[in-house]
Parts: sequence; structure tokens; C-alpha cells
Amino acid sequence: MSEKKVLVTGLAGKIGGIIRSNLSNKYSLSGLDLKKVEGFQTTIGNLSCLDEILPAFEGIDTVVHLAADPNHQGGWETNLDNNIVGTRNVYEAARISGVKRIIFASSNHAIGFYPLKDNPYKQIYDGDFQAIRHPVNPLTTDLIRPDGYYGVSKAFGESLGSYFHDEYGISVICMRIGWVMEPD
Repeated sequence: MSEKKVLVTGLAGKIGGIIRSNLSNKYSLSGLDLKKVEGFQTTIGNLSCLDEILPAFEGIDTVVHLAADPNHQGGWETNLDNNIVGTRNVYEAARISGVKRIIFASSNHAIGFYPLKDNPYKQIYDGDFQAIRHPVNPLTTDLIRPDGYYGVSKAFGESLGSYFHDEYGISVICMRIGWVMEPD
């Protein structure tokens, strides 16, 4: 059996680098990015242009979608082009190409207002441990509560994944990534 072919959008980024160093011996990795990644087949393309990125998906088993504007305080325009239109194009290119699974890199910012607005999580976030009343109810992460346009874009990606699973049968895994520090 041949190695599974995995396309990583954002292969040149921080998390892409972690994937390169930890998974390249287990999978046949390729990249879709704005710049070439040495040692890996890389398609150079802007996610906001479906026709530009579509060739990268040919023959791919799994897509790991990391590429995005990572600025969690970014404005509407950058999130619309890079994170919303780009994510839609990744899902659509995967569907057209017959990709079986998409792993979407979401963010804690999709639910970011929970710890900023609601006690006891706000009290924990602020370090006000004396004010916490017990028992503490577990934090539900089922409902989105974005803390900015970046969080909105990640919540959109999760919802789009649900749609592509239900409508087209593509396996979609959404991972809410928090803080990534090297080496992780």
C-alpha cells in the first residue's frame, strides 16, 4: 500500500513546519502556499482564487487546511479574502477533486468570548481565583462565540465543514488550536 497523499495548506507556516518535521516520514506531503517550501512539492497559489489552487488537490487523500491570515485582531477585509473565501475554495477544490478527508485548523477564537465575558471563566482568565464560586459548571464549546472577525472566520470554517460533510459525505475534522509555541 502506498503512502497517503496529504496536502497541507500553509505548509510554510509555523504549524506547517511542525507537520513537516513530524509527519513527512509517514505521509507523502505536499504544500499549497504563497511561497515554495524546500524539499516538498509546493503549489504556489492564493486561496482566494479557486482555479489557481485546484491543481494542488489532484490525487490527494487528505487536506490539512492551515493557511489563513493568523492575525486574530485582523479586520474584515483580510479575514474575508484569506479566511472565508479561501476556506470555501479549499473545501470546494477538495470536493471537486474527490478528497476523502479535510482537517480544518480552527481556533480558540471561535469561542473566544466565553472566557472574556462569562464567570467563572472570566475570573480564571483575569486571575481572580478568590471570586470563583463552586461548583464550577463545565465550559460548553458546542456553541460558537467568536471574539472578532478572525474568530468569525474560523467559526465559518467549522460550519462549512459540517455542510460539506452532510451534503457531500466528506470526512471533516475541525481542531480548535490555541497557542502554539515552538517547539511544539
